[in-house]
Amino acid sequence: MKINRIISKSKLLTTILYLLYCSHAFSQFSVSGKILDEQRRHFPLVNVAFLNRNDSMLITGTVSDSTGFYHQNLKSGEYIVRYSFLGYRTLFKDLHLDNDIQLNDIQMETEGINLKEITVSARSNPFQISEGGLKVDVEHSILQKQNNIYDLLS
Repeated sequence: MKINRIISKSKLLTTILYLLYCSHAFSQFSVSGKILDEQRRHFPLVNVAFLNRNDSMLITGTVSDSTGFYHQNLKSGEYIVRYSFLGYRTLFKDLHLDNDIQLNDIQMETEGINLKEITVSARSNPFQISEGGLKVDVEHSILQKQNNIYDLLS
């Protein structure tokens, strides 16, 4: 009888240890933080991506809310956190996750993009329809290159 109790206690202890191991192996942890702009104001709608540190593959992502706050649940592991928003410099932070964590505030910085020179050109329509008939602006059109009215009409 005493041996049965020892075996039962041993099975119970093994079961408890197994359950603790499984719950830790499959548990998820909370990652949260706040994103600010250059004036340290709340920055909404910033993309927050969690990448696998080994191959930079996207694991999951979220977007900051109207107060610049974001939150994501992840399994323990090694991650790269990517913060991005159009017109701002993309930021990367390393993350070792083994418990719930509140990350430091992230301050986004604008990124100026220099474009090559562009040329804007426009043409006006040389023909205008009015109540009196059709008006033609010969002076500001290709018709100006004609020598006389006969060339213009032919």
